[in-house]
Amino acid sequence: MSEATRADLDNAISAHIADTFPGHYTSGWVVVVSSSTLERPNATNYRLLTADGQPWHIDSGLLTVGNRIMKDSWDEDDATENDDD
Repeated sequence: MSEATRADLDNAISAHIADTFPGHYTSGWVVVVSSSTLERPNATNYRLLTADGQPWHIDSGLLTVGNRIMKDSWDEDDATENDDD
């Protein structure tokens, strides 16, 4: 990834957080991407993008928190569905 593209990505993520959560700023980020090619649309590759120079332990912690948020979200959906039974 070019230095300019990485800077654009970092600025876009920071701007999104500032716009969505007034008064907050981005202290670290991780993006997980699924990609394919036009030649092999059924072949999937996964990419991990992180803030430039961000330590591995921050990446790992953010992924762990993201996993927990997803799990809690799924658990909450299951609890809501069971309440209607």
